[in-house]
Amino acid sequence: MQKTLVYIAAGVLLITVVLSFLTDLASWLIPLVGFGIAVTLTIIAFMHKKDDDKLEGGKKVNIDFFAHDVLKGKSSKTLGNKETPIYIIDNFLTPQECKDIIKSGDGKLVESPLTHPTADKDFRTSLTSYFEKDNEMQKGIEAKIAKFIEIPLEKGELAQIQKYNKGNQFKGHWDYFHEGGDYKYWGGDNGQRTWTFMIYLNEPEKGGSTEFIKLKDKIQPKTGRAVVWHNLNKDGSRNEMTYHAGRPIEAGEKHIITKWFRDRKQS
Repeated sequence: MQKTLVYIAAGVLLITVVLSFLTDLASWLIPLVGFGIAVTLTIIAFMHKKDDDKLEGGKKVNIDFFAHDVLKGKSSKTLGNKETPIYIIDNFLTPQECKDIIKSGDGKLVESPLTHPTADKDFRTSLTSYFEKDNEMQKGIEAKIAKFIEIPLEKGELAQIQKYNKGNQFKGHWDYFHEGGDYKYWGGDNGQRTWTFMIYLNEPEKGGSTEFIKLKDKIQPKTGRAVVWHNLNKDGSRNEMTYHAGRPIEAGEKHIITKWFRDRKQS
């Protein structure tokens, strides 16, 4: 967003110069107005960037809050509320792309891990496989996601493919890392999770909705549909309203991608 505003400011200056030569209006008026607009846009751009800079664990980081503006203009619809919008993007991936991704995970699925310990053995019962750095198809999907949300790819974790069979679920949880050991172990030098970009690769016969419990919103899986949300508040604190669950599959199976962005480049 910052770069976009700077480019617009430069364009305004260029148009101002051209119009100054082509118009008979008072010679001082057009340059004055054009220069004023360009300066204003530039100031807004750098203020916008400054707004994104926060502190986490004593380190200066960027939570990429600007991506809300990006997604507002690209989403099919928005759920949640003003403070915690949940962006829905239909047809983000084609049916063929979805099939290719599902196939790429065949034979590589393992039990899905948990970032926050629990004694509940049924808390998360899906299977997971990870994108591979040398898989060209998967690399293309990673790049497509990063380009869409306008966050540098190097700030993202490798995307994961998750498979939910009948009866599988992921009970209520947050994607951000909790204070203490949770953040220290999973965050570390790679930082906090900021944005979640989730994509449905198919449609289960029954069940399997994603429910944002505190927001009272349910999203039904649809092939190629992306669901995107910010896990933090504007001040960089953890947004507890993002509490969500993957409801049990009642018939069929569900495949999704989940890609998490962090507040700093990944090592």
